[in-house]
Amino acid sequence: MTKKSGPACIPVNGAEAAEKFRDDNEVVVVGFVAADDAVFNGAGDSFDDVNFGVLDADAAKALDVAEGKIALLKNFDDKRADFTGATKEELVAFVGTEQLALVNEFSDKTAPKIFGGDLKQHNLLFAAKSAANYDTIIADFTEAAKEFKGKLLFVLVDCDVEDNKRVMEFFGITEENCPSMRVINMEKNMAKYAPESDDMTAAGIKAFTNGVLDGSIARHLKVNYILILAKF
Repeated sequence: MTKKSGPACIPVNGAEAAEKFRDDNEVVVVGFVAADDAVFNGAGDSFDDVNFGVLDADAAKALDVAEGKIALLKNFDDKRADFTGATKEELVAFVGTEQLALVNEFSDKTAPKIFGGDLKQHNLLFAAKSAANYDTIIADFTEAAKEFKGKLLFVLVDCDVEDNKRVMEFFGITEENCPSMRVINMEKNMAKYAPESDDMTAAGIKAFTNGVLDGSIARHLKVNYILILAKF
């Protein structure tokens, strides 16, 4: 996906064009709406890295979008989300949330989207992809993330990646500690929270995250997370 250089919304006419528009992009927003629809165009102007397409009848039929409706299509997770709001602000918030995967892997490329989004509480999983139990852990982490969609961002930090050692250091995580989790609240003086047990099942991850959100898990240690942001 490259940064848009043309109009906020582009016409997508015909079934073949619709399928190509969907398949050529990681995330697209499509609407069976008028070309000058203020809500759709206004939201499209708010995103440089997400293409918005105005569908004709044949394109809408191919993508199963009813007249007057808007949908976000993506090539990961649940593949599709249908917009049920009415205002530009609601559509912008909808796209901002739905364009992100349930679990976003931390990297130089993804850092701006992770840190620049509306969700300021992050649950970071520190896990090595080379570990024998990685597939089980990431599956449970992803399953837990579904419960907190739109509330808290789930982020994977691969302990095998050398560049991630600086992030691990900020959180006091060593390779021997992996897998482990930390929740950071970027709006609450960078408050950091650590789980009270080593339970990395989906139930354990949900319990830890809910404990942070409801205040039953106390703040852990201060961490200058802003120093991480400054590097991107």
